Amino acid sequence: SVVIVGKGMFESPSSLPTYGQSIIFSMENGDTPSFKPKMESLSGIYGRAVQQQSSAPCLDVENERDLKVALSKSAREKMRQKKREEKEYQQIRDLGKEESNPWELLKISETEKLTTDSRNVAFSPLLKRTSSIKKAQPLILLDSVAGEDSPGPQMPFKDRMLSVTHSSEIMEPSDLRPFHKPEFALLEALQYLADNDWEKKIEGLNSIRCLSAYHSDALTAKLHETSLAVVQEVKNLRSVVSRAAVVCLGDLFKYLKKSMDQELDNTVKVLLHKAGESNTFIREDVDKALKAMVNNVTPARALSSLINGGQSHLNTAVRRCAAQHLSDVVEHMGPGRILSGIKDITDKILSTVAKFVQDGSQETRYYGRKMLFTLMTHTDFDKILEKHVLPKDLPYVKETVSNLRQKVC
Repeated sequence: SVVIVGKGMFESPSSLPTYGQSIIFSMENGDTPSFKPKMESLSGIYGRAVQQQSSAPCLDVENERDLKVALSKSAREKMRQKKREEKEYQQIRDLGKEESNPWELLKISETEKLTTDSRNVAFSPLLKRTSSIKKAQPLILLDSVAGEDSPGPQMPFKDRMLSVTHSSEIMEPSDLRPFHKPEFALLEALQYLADNDWEKKIEGLNSIRCLSAYHSDALTAKLHETSLAVVQEVKNLRSVVSRAAVVCLGDLFKYLKKSMDQELDNTVKVLLHKAGESNTFIREDVDKALKAMVNNVTPARALSSLINGGQSHLNTAVRRCAAQHLSDVVEHMGPGRILSGIKDITDKILSTVAKFVQDGSQETRYYGRKMLFTLMTHTDFDKILEKHVLPKDLPYVKETVSNLRQKVC
């Protein structure tokens, strides 16, 4: 321990260090601390450090040595941290300069390791910044260390070094952009959909939308696998992911058109089920997706999928949604094609219409009568009606047709 003994107000201190002196670390040579006194000393009362008698005089010397070593290590660590921060700041500045030309290849050392929060991204579309999309942070694809196993497909190093941007929000149609390597972008998108991170799921769905708009051939090669993955995300409990998946299905119908015929039963069924939810935004997106389906796929396949998915559904909103879009298909096909005796089509549509005109929902009944109004213009409608409608439903259907004809007259 140390005791401070005052020397008086006017007496100068001896050569011992005073309170006005400071300890300055010099890290230039060997990182050893050096003591440099200040040029000016404080005036006033000075104190002298006097060691008390101790049974272990060597203990203070050892403690002082340990303190110097600890200070030296701490200072070195601070300098290293400062250098790391300066390096990261410089990298961020370099990335900002590259942002104006995001397709330019960046040179990165092959021995550089991936940081824990770096994302291993093959390719992603460029996002046009709008008010509806968050400002995406540019990322650089880094190579994995030699000898380490990295998930997903590998490609030449020069092809993987791209400045890319990401968005965890649903992209606007005008923001969809093409990929440089669509095949690898598709594999990456499927990996993102399989990830538990909801933001990655949205990125994957956005990528699939870009692929459908600009690289339909690459997407068609794995359409069934992609469709199943997107349908699974429509069922996601997180509403933003579910809505992004619904929008994605709408784009698949819009851009792939009749290529989606084989996927209709599964996709239409899950979309109709989402129509029964209370979320207004999701219901609106479901309606848009089903309209895209009706306008772009084969009409007969659309008709069958709507009947299979919504005819006997227990939810009133689902039946109403199915009836609404089914009436659009009927109007598009016309009575001649529907009542021409095509296998399953005539029988399915008439039995479904018979149920819809008797539905408990006023809106569903409206769309049922609308379909009857379209079909009854066929010359052999009455005969076809008696042939395909069940006897228990036939009287009510005939009465409805009679009322419609009276209103027309």
